[in-house]
Amino acid sequence: MISVSVGFFTTLILLILSRLSYKNYVLRESAKFDRNNINDRDIIDKIDDPHDLYSDENSSETEQDLKKVVAEEKQKHNLKQSLKMSIKTLPANLSILRIFGYIILVSGFFYLKDSGNLEIGNYLIGITAGIILIVIITMAKILNDKR
Repeated sequence: MISVSVGFFTTLILLILSRLSYKNYVLRESAKFDRNNINDRDIIDKIDDPHDLYSDENSSETEQDLKKVVAEEKQKHNLKQSLKMSIKTLPANLSILRIFGYIILVSGFFYLKDSGNLEIGNYLIGITAGIILIVIITMAKILNDKR
């Protein structure tokens, strides 16, 4: 029973601290966003259609231009870009809160192991229960915010 409790609470702490860490990162990055630099295209439209292919003005695109755009998009998804994105999001992944959460999780595991109370099945049940609880709370909050 202690394995379930330790697994549950350490996972709960880890997920809460990770969420706070990510929230702080998003707020910090969104504060850097310059609202005066927005041109006439909507931000979501830029994400969905970065080359403005679906607007009425660009309907006369040639097949050669479309192939060029496809080639550019394929180049964006290479290893170099993946590494660049990983480095860009590194502060969110290595925040103090998140690292502290993982330290708590590992400490709880080693506490159970050293005290002889570790039952892997029960520990995994506790971890799973913590994850399910956070998912339910998050979904309830999302549904409540939509009302």
